[in-house]
Amino acid sequence: MTGCGCYFGFPEREGSWVLEADDGDSVAWVNINGVDTKLKLDRSTFAQKEFEVNDKFSEFYSGSSYQVEVHYVVKRLPTEKDYEWTKMTATIIVRRGATKSVLRLDGGCGC
Repeated sequence: MTGCGCYFGFPEREGSWVLEADDGDSVAWVNINGVDTKLKLDRSTFAQKEFEVNDKFSEFYSGSSYQVEVHYVVKRLPTEKDYEWTKMTATIIVRRGATKSVLRLDGGCGC
């Protein structure tokens, strides 16, 4: 994936992304059990406004028999050093039938 978007992974494995979503696209890729899985955005609570620290929003995806919720929290706004990057945490809930997994990830959105 190139360009603007959101990228999240485990803090201890920098550069190894679990969730990737292009900015303004209705598709995300989530690595589930080692397989990159394409998901379609069904719904978002994101309000088109400037972020503030501690803002929260959620996105809901589906595909390949998975239901995925992503709950974001804004942790740091862009600075002069990384002027287009908003640092966030994400809690991802992956459901498939009766099975549920929860992941807590670090990352952010920007260009």
